[in-house]
Amino acid sequence: MTAPVVLALDLATASGWAIGPVGSRPRCGSLPLGERGAPRRERAAELTKWLAAMLKLEAPRLIVIEQPLQPAVLVKIGGSLDTALLLYGLAVVAESVAHLRGVRDVRMADVQDVRQHFTGHRTFKATVHPLTGKKITARANGKSAVINMCRMRGWDVADDDQADAMATWSYGCALIDRRAAAAATPLFARSA
Repeated sequence: MTAPVVLALDLATASGWAIGPVGSRPRCGSLPLGERGAPRRERAAELTKWLAAMLKLEAPRLIVIEQPLQPAVLVKIGGSLDTALLLYGLAVVAESVAHLRGVRDVRMADVQDVRQHFTGHRTFKATVHPLTGKKITARANGKSAVINMCRMRGWDVADDDQADAMATWSYGCALIDRRAAAAATPLFARSA
């Protein structure tokens, strides 16, 4: 019996994706959704084409999408209504394409739940760089922790979009089989 495949998506203007069977070494990549300043409809169309093609090649049992931030949180960090519409719209596009391709298990994953699963920390604090004195935001520290955890697992990631997708993939695997997700980590690899 083959292990179920999980596809994870970190959707934004530059999106990350990760895919692979539970308990395996996943593949990942980045997906730019249109040129800078492109309208939402063009970005949504890019995602539609890419995801439809991906789902012709792969048959995931589960698709996990990093849940867009709540609009109030987006505004707090400097986002706009246009950004909120884009992020929520991309999630709906992904759900729709998955439905049309026969993938019935599509779930949203809260970024804090994913980070808790992947790094052991639900939230991160802003810090000050000890050498430069520059402020490092909580968001940047969280993304850095996810990238570092990917590297500890031996997963090459080119950017934080891919790293977030890999973390979300790991979270999705744990939803299907907690033992297989733990076995993929360096700490438990020897005992698995």
